[in-house]
Amino acid sequence: MGTLFFEKPILNSLYDDPSQHWELDETGQPTQKVIESHRQAEFKDVYAMQKDFGDKVKVQFDAMLNKVKTGAAL
Repeated sequence: MGTLFFEKPILNSLYDDPSQHWELDETGQPTQKVIESHRQAEFKDVYAMQKDFGDKVKVQFDAMLNKVKTGAAL
């Protein structure tokens, strides 16, 4: 991954309307591509995101615990 996003994270002036933004992938990570428009506002359900994350962690933890119990290598 390139470092353009980290070298110049701020693209717009503090005094003008935003005219460009960094493109983000589906996981929210920068793609290193600048989009020539302002970013559309979107709202995230943080409670659902926390539950999804907690569920994924529990599945991974249970799998590791099962390996320990059975003597399998991690």
